Amino acid sequence: MKSKSIFAALAMLILVIGLFGIFQPVSAQDQAGTTLTAVVQEATPFYKVTYQWTLDKSVYPATWDLFAGDSGTSLYTVTATKSAGTLLGFIDGQVCVTNSGAEATQGLKIAVHVTLPPDTTDVALSTIVFQSGELAAGASQCYHIMAYVDPTLLAGKVFKLTADITIDNHSGHIGEPFGPSPSLTGNFPSSPNYVFNNSLDVSDTNGQSWHFTDTSVVNYSKTFTCNADEGRHDNTVSATQIINETPKPISDTASVQVNCHDLTVAKDASTSLQRKYTWSIDKIADFAALTLSPGQFYTVPYSVMVNVTGHTDSQFAASGNITVTNPAPMAATINAVSDGIAGGITASVVCPVSFPYSLAAGGTLNCTYSASLPDAADRLNTASAVLQNHAYGSNGSATPSGTTHFSGTANVSFASATINEVDECISVTDSMLGNLGTVCKNEAPKTFTYSVNVGGYGTCGEYYVDNTASFTTNDTFTPGSDNWRVTVTVPCATGCSLTPGYWKTHSSYGPAPYDGTWAQVGENTPFYLSGKSWYDVLWTTPQGGNAYYILAHAYIAAHLNQLNGADVSAVASQLAWAEGFFTTTLSKSTRTYVLSVASILDNYNNGLIGPGHCSE
Repeated sequence: MKSKSIFAALAMLILVIGLFGIFQPVSAQDQAGTTLTAVVQEATPFYKVTYQWTLDKSVYPATWDLFAGDSGTSLYTVTATKSAGTLLGFIDGQVCVTNSGAEATQGLKIAVHVTLPPDTTDVALSTIVFQSGELAAGASQCYHIMAYVDPTLLAGKVFKLTADITIDNHSGHIGEPFGPSPSLTGNFPSSPNYVFNNSLDVSDTNGQSWHFTDTSVVNYSKTFTCNADEGRHDNTVSATQIINETPKPISDTASVQVNCHDLTVAKDASTSLQRKYTWSIDKIADFAALTLSPGQFYTVPYSVMVNVTGHTDSQFAASGNITVTNPAPMAATINAVSDGIAGGITASVVCPVSFPYSLAAGGTLNCTYSASLPDAADRLNTASAVLQNHAYGSNGSATPSGTTHFSGTANVSFASATINEVDECISVTDSMLGNLGTVCKNEAPKTFTYSVNVGGYGTCGEYYVDNTASFTTNDTFTPGSDNWRVTVTVPCATGCSLTPGYWKTHSSYGPAPYDGTWAQVGENTPFYLSGKSWYDVLWTTPQGGNAYYILAHAYIAAHLNQLNGADVSAVASQLAWAEGFFTTTLSKSTRTYVLSVASILDNYNNGLIGPGHCSE
């Protein structure tokens, strides 16, 4: 503005349109010959209006709490406000002063006045007062002058700019101002000839721009999606205006905070299976065949052994809990909860609500699931919650916009599975003894033992003693059994022999069942000259190899065998000799022979000779 070239151009413009005045030099001279000459060379009027703009940017909503997959659209508002405008009027000029005197000036001053002819009243609001102090003799100097005016007062009128130039060193007037007062007239513009910031070009960091000529409001929308746009989003609108001839940037920023939330899905997995046990039973006895004399009983030891032979696993299953939690500060719409197991296995899910379900902020939904599995292999179990996504508008609208799945996993392992046991116990019975008891898997294998007296058949022939042991499982009542047959032969023609040990225990004194053959002798009948009964002699130990008792034991057994029907023809002579021996006194000279007779009878009793030995 203060550039002389600019003002020269403006002055020329004013001259062209007739806004100029007629000027002439003005001079003054004192008695000492000091002469000043001055002329106002320029008096250019300026009628300026300056507008100021403000920018305001706001956004709604400024905060979004969204689930993953949701979107929210915020509305931005940009307001550009234009002020009423500030008017400024001034006359910019130049005055040139020449000192034609012989001495330099002292206290040179220039004061500016603006009047509206013919009125001589100064209408300047303020002026620039120039004070140089000294202008050398014979020197010339041009000075910039300016007066600020009320443009509305001068609009379209003729003005007069007067410059009062004074010095303090003229002869005879020391201390009194002295100098010329050149002036210049011109026409003040009827309307502003300079307008600043009449319009505003605004740009936005979103890539848009606008050209405003007056106060205006524009809106635009931006959509944010979770999780891609999570975080803070700053958006700035900016422009540049001229203030006091200086570019001044203006701007405003609006921010949107996008908070993204997930549902959490947690689950556990328990496993179970059914284990069915298989069992075996084995029935055995010490003998499969016996030879008994008529009426003879024989004690047969039996054993029944049961054992677990294996198991079969089936009905493999997984089950557990699914927990869906909403940690977000707003409700979540859940369309479904599902559960799947690796291998294309779909579990059955039970939730205590109907879908779609609104899960409150901070709320938890607890569901259960179950599934049948083909085997006990390890698998990965995945639970999913299906969230209904929405596209939210700035006006509060919510439009469904797809779904997002949130999941949680658990390992399915049968290492600690719950085992539902089937047929883990059995009830064992026996055809001879009845109930033997209950056996469970942790007791197996288990053997039951007992003895049964077999025999007592009065007539000769072959007899069969069948004994069956059975079991029944406790759950499926699966049966199992095993049989043992003892074949008893009672010889018809020749009978069979028994040892002294048999006859010792089968008397009326026991402990074995009584054999009626004893009744033909009588256990308590005196045994010849021994002084003891037949029973006592049989139980007397042959101390020191006493030949009498050795022979007596063999003789008593052979004699009872004969009474029991056994053929004694093979030892008839030995029996006769022994009977004669017991009616006399044993002499030392016959001991060897006695022992030989006893040996033959003993061989007979043990079945080595004669009809054969009976089972005992």
